[in-house]
Amino acid sequence: MSLSLDGYLIVRSFDELICIFDNIRNGLAIVGAIYTTSAVIRLLRRIIYITRVYAIPKLFYSSDLSLKYGGKWAVVTGASEGIGRSYARKLAERKLNVLLICKNTDKLLLVAEEISLDYNVQTKCISMELVNLSEDSFYSFVENTLNEIDVGILVNNVGTNDINLFACYGRKPHQQLIDINIKSIVLLTHMVLPQMVKRKAGAIVNIFSLISNLPFPYLTLYFASKSFIDSFSKLLQIENACHNIYIQSLQPGFKCSLPLQNSRLSRFFVVDPDTFCESAIKTLGTTHSTHGYWKYGAMEYLNDFFGVF
Repeated sequence: MSLSLDGYLIVRSFDELICIFDNIRNGLAIVGAIYTTSAVIRLLRRIIYITRVYAIPKLFYSSDLSLKYGGKWAVVTGASEGIGRSYARKLAERKLNVLLICKNTDKLLLVAEEISLDYNVQTKCISMELVNLSEDSFYSFVENTLNEIDVGILVNNVGTNDINLFACYGRKPHQQLIDINIKSIVLLTHMVLPQMVKRKAGAIVNIFSLISNLPFPYLTLYFASKSFIDSFSKLLQIENACHNIYIQSLQPGFKCSLPLQNSRLSRFFVVDPDTFCESAIKTLGTTHSTHGYWKYGAMEYLNDFFGVF
């Protein structure tokens, strides 16, 4: 009798354990189903976003930017090479006159001449270190130049960075980075915005790197400055939406530079400036925050989902 009771208790204990494990398995299955559903929804949302921002504008894009944004001139900083140069060319291709701002006089004049010859538009150049823009003499000069033209689009592309340990770096380099990456953008925006508000039309594009969204040591101030520009753009859009002014944060990924041209990374995640800008300019008026090209959008999705980068 005792053996039978013990056997019964053992069997019952096993049954209870099996029941517990079944409940755990069912619970994990529910959690897995919820996670999978969430992942699928996120993926579908990303596909819809990429289609809306990068595919549809190619079919219905209006190339008359002067009519859309109310001015015959575009202003581009950091215009001597890379994304700045390519964006200026794409604007000129759409028959906007272009004011180029950069510190390298020789390169700037070459780009201006190239744009004038290729697209038969007017060009102006301001060669200066934007680190000096806060000085009254430089500020007045640039402001007077901008007031002479009707600016429809401002592209803030200038930026600088330097790898360093924040605490060990000098005050002057920190101040220069703040002047170029933050102060110059704020001041230039403040110069052109009043005429856009008066005209009730205009667009401002603030360009900063996608990787500024990642925690990256030794570039502390650079990434912090780019985060400022993102917040600045979003809040400025809220303030000026009633004036029909469109403000966009444009966040490209890796740039096509010489060290990356022959790397495996360049096969997918690096886009040449001309291809990027041809896509990016078509997102203007479509979304206030974009990576400009679908590959960079995919890059951010992979990082959010898998932590790849």
